[in-house]
Amino acid sequence: MARSAVSLSNSGKYDEALRDAKRVVEICERILGKDDDWVITSVINLAEVQVQRGQYREAQGLFERALRSYERTFGGDNIKLADVLDRLAVVYYRLGRASDTERVFIRALSIREKVLAAEHPDIAYSIRNLAEFYQFQGNYKKGEPLYQRLLELRRGQGAAQPIADALERYACLLRKTKRLPEAEDMESRALELTWPQGLREEIASAGVVNGTAIKLYQPPYPEEARAQAAAGEVKVRILINESGTVIRACAIEGPQVFMKASESAAYQSKFSPTTAGGKPLRVTGFIIYRFGR
Repeated sequence: MARSAVSLSNSGKYDEALRDAKRVVEICERILGKDDDWVITSVINLAEVQVQRGQYREAQGLFERALRSYERTFGGDNIKLADVLDRLAVVYYRLGRASDTERVFIRALSIREKVLAAEHPDIAYSIRNLAEFYQFQGNYKKGEPLYQRLLELRRGQGAAQPIADALERYACLLRKTKRLPEAEDMESRALELTWPQGLREEIASAGVVNGTAIKLYQPPYPEEARAQAAAGEVKVRILINESGTVIRACAIEGPQVFMKASESAAYQSKFSPTTAGGKPLRVTGFIIYRFGR
């Protein structure tokens, strides 16, 4: 039944998935007790279904329950807590609880630093989460040292794609802080690591891609912008993967008040895959979002 809930959720059948996931928790609790590891795994699965349904308050309670159970069973610094903390941080962010998001991401990083080797990929993952949070909040002063540390770790690990990923993410912050030569240098280095020489010019010149969208998600008008009666246009630089999914979004021009909503919308958009010689490729481009009364 647990596999059924996951399968139903992945298929978009969220109500059926919710029913099955709740049933799994009830059965496991009755047989194994509330703190059994299998029970908590089932609780986490139920929380994930609630996230898929957009029921973030319900998901919050379930993730917090899983966290308390792991703390009772394993203590406060067990590695099992870190993954739950990451998911809880995302839920807090969705609920507009920025200070709690920061606190929980910091705790997840602290646990991984205590338990794992300094060069472990999960530490880099945790640093990336916190750096991205700060960038999304516009707190570039806190975000930049984390991107620098992330890049250093990725270079130490040696794999090309993670290094390119770190360069792209850091370049976004540099663009937002108007350091364009540095940003372009990092993007060029990321490009060299990611794409074959013969395809770079074609991919880099994709331009505005609004018209190629299968689904162009429209951002809501932010409440903070409403208070200012703000209007304007935001240009979001995006990286689209081989299947047409947006895997990187960076609002590089436009009013700051609209940037977060624009980046969120870009990540939810879907595009037609780009091919060369019949082979699907990643592509960079721009989405233009317009806000006004």
